[in-house]
This record gives sequence, C-alpha cells and structure tokens, in this order.
Amino acid sequence: MARRAEDVRRHRYSVLNAGITQRSLARDTDESVYRRLMEVNFFGPEILTRAVRPSMLEKRNGHLVVISSVAGKFGVASALCYSATKVRFARFL
Repeated sequence: MARRAEDVRRHRYSVLNAGITQRSLARDTDESVYRRLMEVNFFGPEILTRAVRPSMLEKRNGHLVVISSVAGKFGVASALCYSATKVRFARFL
C-alpha cells in the first residue's frame, strides 16, 4: 500500500471517476446496496484524493479532474442512493 501511495503522489493529474448505480426506490433498496455505493462512489475517490493532495500542495503542482453525475445535483427517484453518493463527494471537494 505504501508503494502505491508513492506512485500516486508522483502524478500531476488524478482523474476521479468512480461510480456504480442502482435502480430501485428507497423503500425497496437493501442497506447493503447503500453501503456498497458509498464504498465505491464516495470512499474510493475520497481515499485517492487524500493520498495525492499533500504532494500536490507541497509541489504547488497538480490537478484533480472530477467526473461526476448530474444526478448529484438533481436527484433521480429510482436512484436516490446513487444521487446521494454523488452529492456527498461533491461536497467533500
């Protein structure tokens, strides 16, 4: 893990593009689906961001390229959990 973190810190660009979705109403969605979506859609990019940010700030060089979804701005009834994870990451940045 430490070696991977060093490899990541050398990059000037980090593209944050993670996402899986679900298609079901909130009342019909199992909690495990919510947890899985948070793991991939929020914690994945968040962990990468925390790994590269110190080096970018220290070097005063680097860019985070964030690819997200309009669902984070306008919720989708059949994908509320997905929308919530996207808005959560946007607020983190």
